[in-house]
Amino acid sequence: MTPEKLNLFDRFFNRYKKEIIERKCEIWCQKYEGSYFPLAGKNIEGSDYKREVVIYKIIDRLTGSETIEKKYLN
Repeated sequence: MTPEKLNLFDRFFNRYKKEIIERKCEIWCQKYEGSYFPLAGKNIEGSDYKREVVIYKIIDRLTGSETIEKKYLN
């Protein structure tokens, strides 16, 4: 993206612009850890839960640089 000419107010308060790239739901679970070798690294039954995630593209309007940010909603 190309840099924009910004006035003084926009340089301080509206420099960054967020665009939503993707919104999805991830399933996380707990795993066995520790010294009990046969179960190490396996999922614990009933520990699954969902996490909603939003992936943003943050654009710096002054320099034109872009970064990706992943934010969990819950």
